[in-house]
This record gives sequence, structure tokens and C-alpha cells, in this order.
Amino acid sequence: MAARTRISHELAAAKLRPPGLPAAMVHRDRLVRAVEAGTKGPLTLVVGPPGSGKTVLVTDWTVTVGAPVGWFTPESIDSSSNRFWPGFVQALRAAGVIGLPAPDAWLKRDFGALLVEITAALADLVDPVYVVLDDFHELDAQVCGEMDRLLAYPLPALRMVFIARHDPGLRLGRLRLAGAVTEIRATDLACTQEETMAVVRGGGVDLPTPATTALWMRTEGWMAGVTLATISLRTSPEPARLIDQFGGEDALVSDYLMAEVLSRQSEQVQEFLVRTSVVEVLDGRLANALTGRTDGHRQLAALVAGGVLVTPVDARSRWFRYHSLFAELLRARLRFYAPELETDLHRRAARWYHDNDDAERAARHAVAARDWDLAVAIAADHWVDLLLRGEIHTLAPLLDAVPSHVVDDSLPLAVALAVVSLETESRDRARNRLARAKVVAGRSSNDPVTTTGLVLVELMYARYVGDAGAASVAAARALTASGVDAVEIDPALRSMVLTNVGTAESWTGRPAQAREHLRSALAAADDARSPWLRMLALAHLSHAEAKCGDMRAAQRRAEQSLAIVHRHGWERTSPAGAAAMMAALIATLQCRFDEAEALTRTAEAATFRPQDRPMRAATALPRLILLSVQGRHGEAYDLAREAIEEIGTFPVDEMVTDALHAWQARLAGAFGGPAEARAVLDRARPAGALVVATRARMLLDDGDPRGAAALVEDRIGAGPLLFPSVLMDLHLVAAMARDALDEPAAAVEHLERALDLAAPAELIRPLLSHDRALLPLLNRHTRGGTRHGDLAERAIMLIEGRSPAVRTSARLTEPLSARELQILGLLPGIMSNQDIAARLYLSVNTVKTHMRSIYRKLGVDGRREAVRVAREQNLFAGR
Repeated sequence: MAARTRISHELAAAKLRPPGLPAAMVHRDRLVRAVEAGTKGPLTLVVGPPGSGKTVLVTDWTVTVGAPVGWFTPESIDSSSNRFWPGFVQALRAAGVIGLPAPDAWLKRDFGALLVEITAALADLVDPVYVVLDDFHELDAQVCGEMDRLLAYPLPALRMVFIARHDPGLRLGRLRLAGAVTEIRATDLACTQEETMAVVRGGGVDLPTPATTALWMRTEGWMAGVTLATISLRTSPEPARLIDQFGGEDALVSDYLMAEVLSRQSEQVQEFLVRTSVVEVLDGRLANALTGRTDGHRQLAALVAGGVLVTPVDARSRWFRYHSLFAELLRARLRFYAPELETDLHRRAARWYHDNDDAERAARHAVAARDWDLAVAIAADHWVDLLLRGEIHTLAPLLDAVPSHVVDDSLPLAVALAVVSLETESRDRARNRLARAKVVAGRSSNDPVTTTGLVLVELMYARYVGDAGAASVAAARALTASGVDAVEIDPALRSMVLTNVGTAESWTGRPAQAREHLRSALAAADDARSPWLRMLALAHLSHAEAKCGDMRAAQRRAEQSLAIVHRHGWERTSPAGAAAMMAALIATLQCRFDEAEALTRTAEAATFRPQDRPMRAATALPRLILLSVQGRHGEAYDLAREAIEEIGTFPVDEMVTDALHAWQARLAGAFGGPAEARAVLDRARPAGALVVATRARMLLDDGDPRGAAALVEDRIGAGPLLFPSVLMDLHLVAAMARDALDEPAAAVEHLERALDLAAPAELIRPLLSHDRALLPLLNRHTRGGTRHGDLAERAIMLIEGRSPAVRTSARLTEPLSARELQILGLLPGIMSNQDIAARLYLSVNTVKTHMRSIYRKLGVDGRREAVRVAREQNLFAGR
């Protein structure tokens, strides 16, 4: 009996003191400071799910207080008023409050009398009295109501900290309005990357930074998950390799979640959780579809309020997600106990997403359910719209999953998979899928839209593989067989076809026809009210305008396209790369080097796919010009050489290959001398206009002005259409050659023609490229009279160094938020915006908003540059 009494007293005493701190505990200074700041007021709430480190945090804070702290951890048997208040009084006494009756004397008193006694005991105190109430969620409604009375008129000396798994049933509105309550919640309690690393290292596990970052993302910073993972990893000889395998099925994690979360729920709630775990995010409607119930939203809200590992993902609390480790545990139980139900639930989810126009998730769940009829319906219903919105990649889950016999029976599916393959797979696989679609088309009764789509895929494939002949043939077929010229199809599809036709024409040397069709594509995009198609048409129209000699129009079209790109967060798309490349090239020609740098970064970040190889090569042009302007000639030479090597035999636009060879020769001459430069020029086949201008300039430098003049003047009259800047270079070399031959009239004529070409878009850079060799002629021409005196004078000032030609950008130093750092940590990989959104359980628009903020704060305009700058600034360290 005595032993039992002693144990009872020990258990009671344990409720009245803080638990001991773990031996390998990580001190979280940011949170301790938050508690310290909160205890300057009457109430601090620390609310979070099980395992989030609430109690350890507050215990750690008590060590720093420097004064007694009363502590009471009520259990379920202490939830009533007559059990709770004696414990509270004991905590007050432990905190140094005197004049309070013994706890036993409080058992049968009215709460009003107790409140008077507490107020009297605290009224004259000057120093703060700290009391911590752990597991506040255990208390019943009566105690919460009585606590509201105590908090209604806060006692100046009383500073309370409540720890709970969910919001206590208190009326806190008035305290919040008065700024008298501090709240530390689950998002605050989540470990940062630095804290995750500290926990892992404190647990005796040596992980490299990338592996620690992966663990942090895997656990979402949940302290229990990080700690249990550390215990599991401690016994592994290669812990870094186990990170990807760590999850909710880990024995330690599953035991904890079962004991602390799942087992505390009713059978009905457990069934709800298991059934709804098959999806990553859900709202009440989707929950109802999965469970057959009608109270989905109410149940989800109750789970959030109950401190289960469920959180809302939008400001209106309509959509919710389960913590990833908790969801994995639930799915494991579903697979183990009811595999047939799992298939049915995926089917239900697929149908719900299909009915609600979410093709990507519908496809993923249709594959999981192996419901091929539904997969066909998803492809047939969505592929055209997804293609026209630039989101065809969302059907990627169907690529390798759908059996071949299903594809052979559905032309829309075959065409859709061929289009998706162009976006996501190798050239060989795309060719095979296109061939299969043609076979299926040969034995199908085709509707006009699907027929047009198939022709469009052929055209896109021809562009992808660089088959100029096939592209021309496919373009002609697209214009005739599909009825585009007769305006027989939807304006959105018409715009897509015309854009691809115009792009193929531009690439195959027919810029005038390209411009006509791309302008029609732009008009059709406006008729369809499609921002994506408008952006796409404008991007490629900018190139056609430039090739037709109108650089002002090219600049305007590129800027219009980029405005749509930034408005919609489409920076990582191929059209964004095309528009940014043209805008960057024009900016370098105008000596707007700051803007050119930012635009080049955007173009580089957008051209990362295999099919972007031509545009990636073109993007090397503004980059190597910028490198040369900065005096980094070795890097510029290497870039030109690498770009040419990457092109290989791929039939890239001749203007691009011409410019790359010309620049490589000029840079080679600076390093290896004339012989090396001539060797580069000799390898350029065929010799384009800029290569000719470079060779002629070398002849001029070697003392052969007559040979130089003959070379460039033959090329000036030979056609075809040339970029104004290229034609400028030919006229400038001709002007210097005629001047050297003492033919002033011819020299003036060529120079004035070069200025005529430069003036509309202020293309001053070609004038500077000849440096002081052009200066005497330019000075005489300016004094003698020119229609472009201001432009010529500016060029003279820049050549003489009297005006800065290069400007530098200052980086912004505004710190990144925790969520921005989390998203930044995913950018070095190959994850798309959709992948990042799914990984973090955010909407795609939210991810795009965060990424725009990241780019703004880092002073960059694209993903690749953001990663580079983040590495330079050590932002990945410890993450």
C-alpha cells in the first residue's frame, strides 16, 4: 500500500515539472526567442501536431528564464474543473506565488471564489509569474470557459504558456485584437534546413548537404520525422542512400504515427483518412467522391482542428493535404488491407479529376487504376486543349503505361502520345510514336481536328529533328489538307498550325512567307483569346520580322511576348527562350548591356530541352557578345566553339551558324593570329554574310582594300534578306575599304547606308565592333553632314571612351522566405513547376509566384541563373 501511494505521489509530481531534455537535443534559438518575446504578455500559445517539438521547445525556454516556472501537464483524468484547478494552483506555488490555500482546499470551491483568491495572490506582485500548461487540448469545455474568465482581464504579473495539439477552446479574439497573445504554430515549429542538419549531426549521422536537404524536404521539417529518421540512419553504413527510401512505412515512423495520431481517431475517421490518402490534395467534394459521404469538408476541417497531420493549402481552407509521411502510412495500410479498394479509389479519383478538367491528375490516377478506357477518354477530351495551352506534357503519365493495343485502337490517344513524346522523350521514341499514330490514322475514320493534329505533329517532328525538307512538305500539308486557309477549324488550332508553319518557313529561308503566316497566327490567337498562343506567335514573329529587316518590329514583338511570359510565369518554356533570345540580341546591338544580360539569362534558362538545341545555339550569340564586351575573350571563344560543336550536322538557321563562325574567327584572331582565324573561316560552309564580312576585314587589315571591297560588295547585292546588323557590317567594311582606296564618295555612300540601317532601332554595336579603324572616316562623315548625326556622334564617343558602353547591375539583398528557400532548393534538379507544386502540395500558380519573387530578390530572370547566383551566395549551404 505504501509503495502504491509513493508511486501515485511520484506520478502526480511528474505532472508538475517539465520533462527532461533529450540528450542530443538541438537548441532552436529562433523559437526560444519567440517564446521569450511572447511571455512579455499574458498568453503564449504553442500549437502543433504530435512530434513537432512543442514541449521540448518550452522546456528549453524554461532553462533560460532565470526565474521559477510553474508547470502542469494535465492528463485526460485531469480535464474536469475540480481536477484541473488544484494542479494549476500547484503550478502557481511552484512559480513562487504565496498566500494560496493548499490544493485540497480548492476541490469543492466555486470557481468564482477561486478566481478571487488567485487575483488577490497575484495582485501586488511586480516580478512576472510564469506558468506552463502542457497538453491543454485535454481540458474540457468547462475548464476552457473558466480559463476565459481568468484571461478576460489579464493579471499583470501572470504570464502563461499553453501547449496544445490543436487550438484550445478559448475565446481569444479580444486578446488577439489587443496584441496580448503570441501564437507559435506548426509552420513555425517545422525545422529549418539548418536545424535539420543539426539534429542529424547531433544524432551521430554524417550526411552530405544534398542528402540533408532531401531529408528535410522528405520530412517537411517535422521534428519527430527528422529525429526518427536520424535513429534509422544511424545503423546504416551508407545513410545517404537510404534517404529516398525513408518514409511513412519506416518502422519507427509508422509506430509513432500509429500510436500518437491514427489510433486516437475513431474507426470512421480512420476509414476516411485511409480512403482519401490516395490523392495528394483534396477538398470536400473530392473527399465525398472517394468516401461516398456528404460531409467531406466538415471532416477535413475537424481533422485540422483536432491537430491531426492535416493542413489547408489555400487561404480559404478549401483544399487540404496530409503530411507526406502520414499519407504514406495511410496508403501502406490501404495496400495491405484492401488492395482491391485501392484500385477503385484511384478510378474514382481519375473520374473526378477528369470531370473537373484536371487532365494531369486524371491521367495519373487512371494509370494507377489501369482503367484504359478512362485513359483514352482523358486523352481524347483534353489533348487539343492542353496542346493549345502549352500543357501537353501533363499527359506524360500515359506514355509508358498504356498498353500498345489500347493505343492502336484510339487515334486521339496515339496523336496525343506522339505530341507528348515530342516534349518529353528522345528523338527516336518520338519518331516511333509518330509512326504508330500514322498507322492508326490509316485505318481510322478521322475527324478534322484529329487529322489536323496529326499533320501538326508531323510538322513539329520535322522541326524537332531538323529535317528542312520534311518541314516544308508538312507545312504545305498543314495549310491545305487541314483547311487552315479556308478558316475551317477552331481559331486556337488554326493559330497553332499557322505558328508552326511560319516557324518552319522562317527556319527554311522564307522569312517573308513566315511573317505573313505568323501575323495570321497572332490574329487567330487573339480571336481565340489565348495568352499562350499569342505569346507563342509573337515569339516566333519577332524572328521573322528581324529576318525581314525590321528590327524595331522584332524588338516590339519580342517584348510583347515576354510581357505575357512574365505575367503567366512561363519563363521555363521554349517560346520564352525564343523571345528572350531575340530581345537579348537586339539589346546587345543597342549597347543596352544590362538588359541584354537579364534577357540572355532568361533565354538560357528556357532552352534546356533536347528540342531547344537550335535556340540554345542562337542564345550563345548575345552571351558571347556580352563576354567580349566585358573583355572575357577566352570564355567567348570557348562558348562559340562549343555552340558550333553542339550544332553538329543539325540544320540550324544559317544566320546563326554564320554569326557563330564569324565570332569564333574574330576571337581566334585575337588569340592565335590571322592564320587561326582563317582556318575557322575556311571551315564555315557555306560562307554566310558575316563570315564574308570578317574575311574582308582581314583582307583590309592585310593591306588589300580592293580585295576586301570586291568581297563585301558582291555579297551586298547577292541576297537573300539579311539582318540589318549583318548588312551594316558589310557596308562598314566596304566603306573602310573604299576610304583606303581614296574613293571618298563610295566610302560615304556605304557609311551612310550603314547608318540608315542602324538608325531605326539604334543598332550602334556594329559601329563599335570596328573600333578605332572606323573612327577617322566616321569623324569626317559627321563633320561633312549626315542624316544621322546624333547616332554617329554617340558612336564616336563610345569608341573614344568618352561614354560608358557597359553598365553593371546591382544584386538585390532582400532575404528569401522559408518557403522561397524550400523552392530554391528544388531548382537545381529537373523538376517542372508542376512537379515542385506536387512535391510541396502547393498550387502551380503559388509556385510561380514564389519563383518570380526568388528571381526578383536574386536579381535574375531565370531558373538557371537563380541556381548559379544561389551557389555563388552559398544559399544551398546547410540546405
